[in-house]
This record gives sequence, C-alpha cells and structure tokens, in this order.
Amino acid sequence: ATKQALEALRPPKQLQGTVANALSEALHDSLGPVLRTELRTHFEQELAPLIGQRVAEMMGSFRDRMGECLEGIAAEHEQAAKR
Repeated sequence: ATKQALEALRPPKQLQGTVANALSEALHDSLGPVLRTELRTHFEQELAPLIGQRVAEMMGSFRDRMGECLEGIAAEHEQAAKR
C-alpha cells in the first residue's frame, strides 16, 4: 500500500524527462560560461607561468648541453687536425 501511494505521488515519466532536460539545459547555460571563465583564469594565472618556467628551464638545459656537445666536437676536430 505504501509503495503504491509513493508511486502515485511520483510525476509521470514524460514529465520527469522534461524536467530533467530543462534542468540540464539550464545548468549548461548558466555554468558553462562560469566554468570556462574559471578555467581560463586558472590557466592564465597558475598554469601558464609554471609552463613558461619549465620551458625556460628545459631550454636553458638544452642550450648548456648543446654547448658542451659542440665544444666536444670542436675539441675532436682540433685534435684530428693536429695529427
């Protein structure tokens, strides 16, 4: 009896679907721009500087290693020229 009473209170499936779709659309319309703005701000203020820092570190390391490599090649050429 209780189960039947609860079922009687439940809105029809079609109405449930309509309400669910309307809520989903409203959330998408209202939260979409907010989330995009928050993500953009987070990227610009937090992630982009970290990425820039890491790229600068990697480029510095690359420059140093390339310098060492080229110095080694130059030294080998100098030794070969002396022979």
